[in-house]
Amino acid sequence: YTVHVSQLSKEEEAEQHIKWLDASQGHNVLALYSDASSVPKGTGIGVGLVGFDL
Repeated sequence: YTVHVSQLSKEEEAEQHIKWLDASQGHNVLALYSDASSVPKGTGIGVGLVGFDL
């Protein structure tokens, strides 16, 4: 597997990512996404995980 951390802005990366997803259709790709967030005075974090079988 590979991990990619983009240096693009969130908007630019979103556009590039949609193009990559379209180009990856039917190429035996499993894409996994994770995101975590917290608030300054909170305890714990929120985590999300999504997977796509392209």
